[in-house]
Amino acid sequence: MALSVKSVCIEGIGGQRIQVEVEVSKGLTAFNIVGLGSTEVKEAKDRVRAAIENSNLKFPSGRITVNLAPADVRKEGTLFDLPIAIALLCIEYGISIEGLESNIIFGELSLNGNLRSIKGAFTLIKSLSEIGEKKFIIPHGNLKECLTIEGIEIYPFSCLREVFMYVKYRDMKGIECCRPTYSTNMEYEVDMCEVIGNEYGKRALEVAAAGKHNILILGPPGCGKSMMASRFYTILPNLTYEESLEVTSIYSAVGKTSNEGLIKRRPFRAPHNSITKLGLIGGGRNLSPGEITLAHKGVLFIDEFLELERAKIETLRQPIEDKKVQINKNLKYIEYPCDFIFIATSNLCPCGYFGDDKNECKCTLTQINRYRSKLSGPIMDRFDIIIFLSNKLKEVQENSVKGETSSAIMKRVKRAWTVQNKRYKNTEFNSSASLKVLKEYDVVSDEIIEYLCDVCKKLRITNRGFIKILKVARTIADLEGSKEIGDSHISEAISYRQGINSIMW
Repeated sequence: MALSVKSVCIEGIGGQRIQVEVEVSKGLTAFNIVGLGSTEVKEAKDRVRAAIENSNLKFPSGRITVNLAPADVRKEGTLFDLPIAIALLCIEYGISIEGLESNIIFGELSLNGNLRSIKGAFTLIKSLSEIGEKKFIIPHGNLKECLTIEGIEIYPFSCLREVFMYVKYRDMKGIECCRPTYSTNMEYEVDMCEVIGNEYGKRALEVAAAGKHNILILGPPGCGKSMMASRFYTILPNLTYEESLEVTSIYSAVGKTSNEGLIKRRPFRAPHNSITKLGLIGGGRNLSPGEITLAHKGVLFIDEFLELERAKIETLRQPIEDKKVQINKNLKYIEYPCDFIFIATSNLCPCGYFGDDKNECKCTLTQINRYRSKLSGPIMDRFDIIIFLSNKLKEVQENSVKGETSSAIMKRVKRAWTVQNKRYKNTEFNSSASLKVLKEYDVVSDEIIEYLCDVCKKLRITNRGFIKILKVARTIADLEGSKEIGDSHISEAISYRQGINSIMW
């Protein structure tokens, strides 16, 4: 006798439906699992047998064959334990599966029959709900994170025997999930008001946040590069409900979610410069997402950027430009999203004291050139704002006013985002808009373009630099609530390219 139930497996940061086909036939006792399963999938036969017997239920005798279809898709994880056990029990006890064909079943079994929560439950249910699946039988430990997905019905259980009794008697009503009340009030451990002075750098970060511009901060030790960059995420508006679902799916797929439900705070990833290429971009044996994907809809901050190997730096070129990364390994193709704001900080020489007001740089010209050569032209073009900060100490009066709070800056940034969402109909930000799009939405005039062209020719600014200055000027105008780009906006945007002079001498 053969029986089939529906389950699911993780594929990248999504889910794919899997048909668990179980047959019990006459013959010598055997238990085989086929269908391109990993080691943990094949070990399910021992867990299933022990869980059924320790739940005081009868394990079928005979030759058992389990097929996970489609057979050409590699299956990983322990989530097939529960559907295999339920199919075997239905065959042994002669229970009809009719009415449960639409249920997606997954869960890991312990040897005593309890159900363990699995990683990626949120991702699996969200991705399948988008293609029409509505009913899910899951471990009770995954209930809280899945309650935030609207339009589905969940049946949570704590042990195998509970699931078996439900399948036998159908005496339980599922939990109908609905869109939760979404509060975006956040409290952060750090605040931009802790940065005293450095108004130029804080203004540049505000502009970067307002238009989602990538920013490179250069300067000697002690100028406040890392301190300001590490507080950048506190001035960004919180995730919307749709963005929160997207980010939570990514973190659920790698097992980094808690039981608190949706992730509401924008990701802030700050990997050390010794990170491997796989850790940064993603990939590996199981094709797991890297730091750039974990920073999706948030911030990727790399301190001491030039301490990275050049090969690692160059791998960022395509993901920053395309907002996605494509990985292909062993005939398996995965595409991960990576739409983030990139912040990098760096010194200008190996010793760090180039441009310092008090300490003398002791690096040779050859050492400096070799150090700066890691910043290739294409990588430089990925930054809309490049600034140089000095560590010159300024006298601070005892009664000096504290710096502006993150919440005050966030309000201005949020207004600028609202303007851009309305202008581009939630499809673009100033940083990603092309010149054609800017003209199409009538946000830059021909007079401004001609004027900026003349300025860029005199300053010997490249075509790419011209476009970036135009985008940054548009963001500055949005921050001020101006419909037109003015001379002051262009002047400020040009000042945010002065860091190139530090690199190019």
